[in-house]
Amino acid sequence: MNDDYVLVEIKKDGRAVGIIRCNKEISQFIGNPNYPNIITLSTSLKTNNNGFPTTEENAKFFEIEDKIIEYFHHNNNSLYAGAITGEGLKRYMIYTFNVDNFKDKFNKVQQTVSNYSFKIVVQEDKGWDSYKKFCP
Repeated sequence: MNDDYVLVEIKKDGRAVGIIRCNKEISQFIGNPNYPNIITLSTSLKTNNNGFPTTEENAKFFEIEDKIIEYFHHNNNSLYAGAITGEGLKRYMIYTFNVDNFKDKFNKVQQTVSNYSFKIVVQEDKGWDSYKKFCP
């Protein structure tokens, strides 16, 4: 798979409060019954005055994103949908068919990034409504 990302700015009261980094390449899988669940991994981040990560922190999150893509996306067990950054949080979104397998493998990723504790939220999303909402 190629990496085809689009950046979308989130605005609130006329100012930027977040950035969505959306993987447009997976749009061909919208509604695919093999990936009925969306997993959101979220963690707090060190921010500058505008709620975005510092340059150093942002670099660390790109490394984490690379690990997530390596462990999950490239083997097609899951599809990396993208990330939302802002308001003191980093959230990664991944579609998967095997939630338990994902959680087991993510524990290995979590061990390599021990400075961060991730909350894992699993939702059924057969119609990929979440993806359609954050990745226009």
